[in-house]
Amino acid sequence: MTTTSELPPRALLTPGEVAMLFHVDPKTVTRWAKSGKLPCIRTLGGHRRYRAELVLNLLRDGAEGVPWSSITEVIQSALQEIRDDQAELDKQRALDEAAIARATRGARAVPVRTVEEFLPEPASELTPQVV
Repeated sequence: MTTTSELPPRALLTPGEVAMLFHVDPKTVTRWAKSGKLPCIRTLGGHRRYRAELVLNLLRDGAEGVPWSSITEVIQSALQEIRDDQAELDKQRALDEAAIARATRGARAVPVRTVEEFLPEPASELTPQVV
């Protein structure tokens, strides 16, 4: 686990490490880089890396340039989606319960049969036979 005190100033951080420092998802860090709000360096393999010095300055100086308001909007949007999903689940549960009630309304109870009913003689009279 990377902490701010362990980072040399010329170090490069992965999106996951930056995300951990800002307490966001790595995809959010990538979106910041794509939108130009967080400068990055590309490796030869095309992966994004972020200068630790810049990231630490952003953390220390209140992250000027990092869209905190959009982070709040994303969180609010996610919470609303969760609420909507829960409401939809509640509606579906009510529909399922109503369908079960309709299906079982005229149903007759099936009598439960015991094992003894299938035996030719009462189980107490059965004794092992020695041959």
